[in-house]
Amino acid sequence: MKKISIPKDIVKLFVESALTETNIFHDTESIKLWLKEKGEANKGSTIREDLDQLKGWEYKKNNTILRHKSGRFFSIFPIEITTNWGGVATWTQPIMAQPEIGLLGIIAKKIEGTLYFLMQAKCEPGNVNVCQLSPTLQATKSNYTQVHRGLAPRYLEYFLDNDAHPVLLDQLQSEHGARFLKKRNRNTIIYVADNVKTNDNFRWLTLGQIKKISQVDNLVNMDTRTVISAIPFADLERYRPNNSINHFLEKIEDQFKKTLFKSAAGIDKPLHSLNQVKAWLTKLKFQYELEVRRIALCDLTNWQIRPSHVEHAKKRHFNVIGVNVSFDDREVKNWSQPLIQPASIGLCAFLIKEINGVYHFLVQGKLECGNLDMVELAPTIQCMPDKNSLTVSRSDGFIDYVVNADQSQIRFNVLHSEEGGRFFHYQNRYIVVEVDSNTDIPENENFIWVSFRQLTLLLQFSNTVNIHARSIIAMLS
Repeated sequence: MKKISIPKDIVKLFVESALTETNIFHDTESIKLWLKEKGEANKGSTIREDLDQLKGWEYKKNNTILRHKSGRFFSIFPIEITTNWGGVATWTQPIMAQPEIGLLGIIAKKIEGTLYFLMQAKCEPGNVNVCQLSPTLQATKSNYTQVHRGLAPRYLEYFLDNDAHPVLLDQLQSEHGARFLKKRNRNTIIYVADNVKTNDNFRWLTLGQIKKISQVDNLVNMDTRTVISAIPFADLERYRPNNSINHFLEKIEDQFKKTLFKSAAGIDKPLHSLNQVKAWLTKLKFQYELEVRRIALCDLTNWQIRPSHVEHAKKRHFNVIGVNVSFDDREVKNWSQPLIQPASIGLCAFLIKEINGVYHFLVQGKLECGNLDMVELAPTIQCMPDKNSLTVSRSDGFIDYVVNADQSQIRFNVLHSEEGGRFFHYQNRYIVVEVDSNTDIPENENFIWVSFRQLTLLLQFSNTVNIHARSIIAMLS
C-alpha cells in the first residue's frame, strides 16, 4: 500500500473541523436519531445474572473475586490501600485489573476540504441508553487477538499498519484510577486518503458535530471523549506571527468560546509558568505516599461477597454485579461478564475564571489508588455524593460554588456515561462554572490555577490529566 503523508496544515484542519457542524453526509439531528434508534433496537439485551453463574468466569477462587477462565480480559480482586493523602489512611476494596492496554482509535479523512472522523454507533451492556457515539475502533488486546473466538473488530488493520496510515495523535492515557488498577488505553487518530468502506454502524462526522452532540446527555461515550480531548489545538500558536489566527476568531461568535480559543492559541498570560505547574505536580507526587497490596478475600473488610453480587456493607461506593449480554452487531453475539455498578451519580466540575484576559481552570492534584503515577490532574470537584445529593458531601471545599451557581454562570451541564463495557449505569454530571474574575478563590496545596492552553499542553504527557478532566476538555468547543 502506498504510504501517504500528513497534510502540512493538519492543525488548521483540526480547528476548521471543530468549527464546522455542516456535514455533506449527515446533519447533527440525524446522527442523534441514528444513535437513538440503534439503542432502542437493542433494549433488553442485557440481563442481570448472579456472579456465581457467569459463564466463562471463575468466582471466589485463589483470593480473586472474579477471573476469566482464559486468564485474559480482566479480573476483580481485593486490595488494601495505605496513604497519607486525604482523611482516610487505610481501607480495603475490590478493584478491576486489566493489564492489557486497550486500543481506542479514530480514522480521520479529508473530504471536500474538511476533516471528517469515522465514528461508530456502539452498544455496550452498561450504557444507560445502550448505544452511544464511539471511536472507529474500541477494543482490548483480548478482543482484537480474538481470545473470545469471535470476529476481529472492523478497521483493526488500519491501526496495525501505521506505515501506510500516518498517525495524527498517539498517546497512552489512564482510565478511572479509583476503579481500575493502573489501567491505560492507547488513544490514537490516524489519517487515511483512500476510500473506507462503511456500514450502518458507522458515520463520518466533523469534530464540530462530535462536540455539539457531547452537549447532550449520554450520547458520546467515554472513549470518544478521551481521544478527542488530546487533539493538539495548542499547536495553533504557529499561526500567530502572520495573524492568520484572526481567520478562526472571526468565525467564533460566542464570547466564552472565543476567550477559550485565544488561550488555546497561546494568546495568554498565564498566572503560573508551565514549569511552575509541573513543579507543583512533582512536589505532590513526592509528598504523598501510596501503598497498594493484594489481600485475601477474608481480609476484605466492610464488603459483602454474596453469590449474586458484591456490595459495600453500608451500601456505599459501588457493587459488583453480573450480566448476560446479547448484541447482534458485535464480534461475539452473546457473552456473560461482571460490571461495576456505582452507588450514585458522580459530580465532576471545573471552576473557571478570567485571569489576565483568558480562562484559567482551578485544577486539583488528585491521588487515586489505581493511578500508575499516583497523582493526576483532576477537575476542581470530583466526588460521588451519597444518594445523588450535592449537599451531602462537603469533602470537596469548592462544592458550594457549584451548588449555589446562578444559571448565568454555568457554561455547560451535561450527564455522561462512563465506560459501558466495564461499568453499569455509571454516570457523572459534568459541569463548568465561571466565577467572577474579581472573586478571590485562593489556591492551596492541592489546587492551582492553570490556563486552558497549559491544560492542553499537559495533555500531551501520559498519565498526567485524568479521565474526568479529559472528558470536560473534550466537550469544550
